[in-house]
Amino acid sequence: MVTLDTMHTCAKTYDITHFSYPHEVQVSMLCGLLFDELHSLFPTYTDQERGMLTSAGLLHDIGTSRGTKGHHKASYELIRIEGKKNQNFGLSDESLEIVALIARYHRKTIPSMKHAAYAMLPPQAQERVRKLSSLLRIADGLDYMHDKAISDLICNIEEREIRCQCIGNNSRSIVNDMDRAMVKAVPFIEEFQKRIHFTAHLR
Repeated sequence: MVTLDTMHTCAKTYDITHFSYPHEVQVSMLCGLLFDELHSLFPTYTDQERGMLTSAGLLHDIGTSRGTKGHHKASYELIRIEGKKNQNFGLSDESLEIVALIARYHRKTIPSMKHAAYAMLPPQAQERVRKLSSLLRIADGLDYMHDKAISDLICNIEEREIRCQCIGNNSRSIVNDMDRAMVKAVPFIEEFQKRIHFTAHLR
């Protein structure tokens, strides 16, 4: 079982600017919403995979403590380091590696067999990394402005596309968040072979 309290402590510890932790909490929440709303796309996934995704969301930016350049790679390294210090956060070795890789692939390059850590995983674990990191990218984009503008998501899955309604209370922020999520959705579109569209609903 994932020890979320330990993960939250870890995320707070590496938030040297007092800026990344609130964003990470929001992204983790959005990851859970996306997982639940889109679950029919990966029906064999359970709470285990959901926990991997939300955990990666909570820790995806801890690498910014080493600087913003290449922070996705630093996050991967730090998750593995902190995991070893904290009984793998209650995860198996493979699950910890999957969480670290999901966080590593939240930006820049997508999972590749050219990357040794990814290539060493069995095919089923590689699939988890691909699918779940594509969700994390979208969740990260949906808090691009770092102001928690989106409080809920409602997704309608159609044959060739997905319509995702973003519910919140700040129209300007939500528009910017949706624009960024659309840019970051390319790996998701390629993985699931469905277009995705975002619309805003203000409360």
